[in-house]
Amino acid sequence: MEADKRGLLAVYYLELTTGLRHTFVMLSLKNGADGKARSSALGHYSAGFTLSTAPTPGGHEKRRG
Repeated sequence: MEADKRGLLAVYYLELTTGLRHTFVMLSLKNGADGKARSSALGHYSAGFTLSTAPTPGGHEKRRG
């Protein structure tokens, strides 16, 4: 039972942090933030990676292919 609670908390934490990161990306895009600065703030290795995986203003994440 305790392991189930920890698992649910882990999933909740992941969903929460992912939502906050997506909100940050969308707000920074809306406000014209520099792509390199945004990439650095997210801990990504390059601005290209951030652009290829970030949510778009239409609400859909880009998929790497």
